[in-house]
Amino acid sequence: MRYFDLLNNGLSCQRMVTVLDSMINLIAPEMTQHTAKWGGSYAAWYSNYQSLRNFILQRCDSVVNGFSSCYNTTGPFNVKVNVFPPNSGQVQFNSLTLSNFCLVWKLSRQPEYLTQSAT
Repeated sequence: MRYFDLLNNGLSCQRMVTVLDSMINLIAPEMTQHTAKWGGSYAAWYSNYQSLRNFILQRCDSVVNGFSSCYNTTGPFNVKVNVFPPNSGQVQFNSLTLSNFCLVWKLSRQPEYLTQSAT
């Protein structure tokens, strides 16, 4: 399923939290001045950020569990991709193109589901 590829790429929990945190790091220095002009409080804004961050983290688990219970998927199963010589090509895995093989990719995969990490 394409959705599983998205969960391991653009919609991965790690990426979503990283993007959110980077946005917060850019916005946070302006929030004191913003709340002074428009109302509210920095504490309330930060609390809303934490709530959004927690929602992302909780949603990641529930989405994977929901697919497992709905489609009776099994796994994840470990998949190891080792290209020799290093950096010598690309591997197409579902809709993902794996590259930068200077390291070994260790993938954890359910049927139609892939998580990736370089070690």
